Amino acid sequence: MRVDLRERAELIKKFSDITQLSNQTSYKILASYNFNFDDAISAFYDDNTTTKSPTTPEIIRSSQNPMLIINFADVTSLSLLEAYNHLSSHNFSFKKALTFFCSTVSHDVAEAVLQKVSEAREREREDKLASMHYDLVARRKKLEAREMALDLKARELEAREMALNLMNVDVAPAPSSPSRRQEQLAAREKELAARENEVEDREWKTARLEVELKERVDAVIKRERTAVDIERSLVEGQKKLNKFEKDLHSRNQNALAYDQKLIEKANAALVKEHTLMSKEIALHHDWKEMEETMVERFQAVVSAEGRVLEREAKVLDREAKVSEREEKVSELEHSFKFHKE
Repeated sequence: MRVDLRERAELIKKFSDITQLSNQTSYKILASYNFNFDDAISAFYDDNTTTKSPTTPEIIRSSQNPMLIINFADVTSLSLLEAYNHLSSHNFSFKKALTFFCSTVSHDVAEAVLQKVSEAREREREDKLASMHYDLVARRKKLEAREMALDLKARELEAREMALNLMNVDVAPAPSSPSRRQEQLAAREKELAARENEVEDREWKTARLEVELKERVDAVIKRERTAVDIERSLVEGQKKLNKFEKDLHSRNQNALAYDQKLIEKANAALVKEHTLMSKEIALHHDWKEMEETMVERFQAVVSAEGRVLEREAKVLDREAKVSEREEKVSELEHSFKFHKE
């Protein structure tokens, strides 16, 4: 894999920042591993197990993909430990972790982070295109070199044929040599035509590869733009989801408070109902006692009325007897007066 000077400078700076080494030492270590960052940093910590930089947690050394953590820390401006925590909480999915991070920060910060990611992907795409262009140029140069070699070989064959023909003419010119020469020239023309067709075919294939490469590049650009749009929509959706969760939590808290008030009111109603039932039972008991008392008093009144009636009857009998005695006395007085006269 080809690594250009800009990538080397970035790798050296990252390696130096993480390991706290000088740029020269970082360059030597990276160069010894053909500028493979993961292999170089793993080897560095394997050889320096006691070296612990405050900016490099142990998890970076033990991680299978430290570049993922470093890239996430670069675009989000977080520490390596914070970047590791974000990624580990989303199962080391760069896209999910980035979407969640952008949903938790302000709109400007999220836009800046997405811009960084877009620029990094643009650089990566440019590097891939440059690498593919370099490969195409190398393949074209190889084809040109092979064509030049074929041309040289053809010229060498022509020279050898001419030498042989001269030798044949000097030794024993055959009567059929002109026709044979024509056949050889015709075969040579056919061979050259076939070679021209091969060259044209290779050129056509190269042009087709360039067209396919351009189409693939356009498709990659389109997918990148679509991915950026999708990421932004995911960020907006995550923000809306967070807002909805907050609203739902607030509504849930309000509902719980309202339920608590209803429970308190229900408890108060139960207490009041219990008090009313107690009063009702007490009133019912008092009413029953009052009814019993009134029945007793009514019975006493009835018995008293009976006694009064009996007494009235006795009084009436005595009055009747008194009246009879008065009549008798009156008769006796009348008779006494009559006798006296």
